[in-house]
Amino acid sequence: MAHRGRNYAWMLVMSMLVLGCEVMLGLVAGLVALATTESPGVVPGTLTLVFLPLLAVAGVLFGLLFSHVVVMPVVWLGDGLARLFRRPRAWWWVLPAAVLVALPASFLFVRRTDLTPTAAMPALWAAVVAFSLPPALLARLRGTGRSWRPVGRVALWGAGTVVGAGVLGALALATGVVDAYQPPSMTARALAGSWANGDPEVLVLHADGTATATGLSQFEDDGTRADPCDGRGAWTFDPGDDAWAQRVTVRVPGCVTREWEVGGSEDRPVLYVYVGDPDSAAVYELTRSER
Repeated sequence: MAHRGRNYAWMLVMSMLVLGCEVMLGLVAGLVALATTESPGVVPGTLTLVFLPLLAVAGVLFGLLFSHVVVMPVVWLGDGLARLFRRPRAWWWVLPAAVLVALPASFLFVRRTDLTPTAAMPALWAAVVAFSLPPALLARLRGTGRSWRPVGRVALWGAGTVVGAGVLGALALATGVVDAYQPPSMTARALAGSWANGDPEVLVLHADGTATATGLSQFEDDGTRADPCDGRGAWTFDPGDDAWAQRVTVRVPGCVTREWEVGGSEDRPVLYVYVGDPDSAAVYELTRSER
């Protein structure tokens, strides 16, 4: 199928290939950013791995949809603008075409979904323009050719760019150029005190190794809240091999024995436990209380 001298299938493959590279680069950047932000040490579980093929299928469907709704219309509108103004079909016609196509696409997305507030419309518009320009430019520049070799070259360069970005991100984190998040290193003395999650949920870790729970939340296996517990028991601290391995074990009769992990920051340490399905990464947190 062709559109005024352009190979439709060629353009579609090129568009989806470039979009895939953009998504992978965004994923690498997101993982590096996640490594620098305060977050529990979430490890993908079995269900996450099972859903990876579904995510791949969703990515292909997104590429098809975005290519047909945005990228292809950008290329065709760029050609139309050149004919309208009786100018050569230069690459820069893609720029105003992208701006014009992204506007109704962003507007329809905002109107049809509850994911993006209307106030974010300008940012979404700009993001769609930026995201559509690379695939539109490459599809437009090579869309009239019959050789598929440029597709292979773009695939090779794209894969190299993604791998290179991943290696640079890993090196930046490993060498300290980018500071990776680490939980605060605690001691038993530093942990002693009151920890709360609102009122009246309080856990007091006494310096003598005893612990007092008041209205401490309990959870069922599915993550739903159960009746809170009260009582007096004991606690121990295991510093582990590193900051991620620190554990605070609290044993209070009438309460579920838990191993609390350490998170937060030096100024705002947090004790947390996972609740419900581990793949949900839902946590219950206690923060330092003045009481």
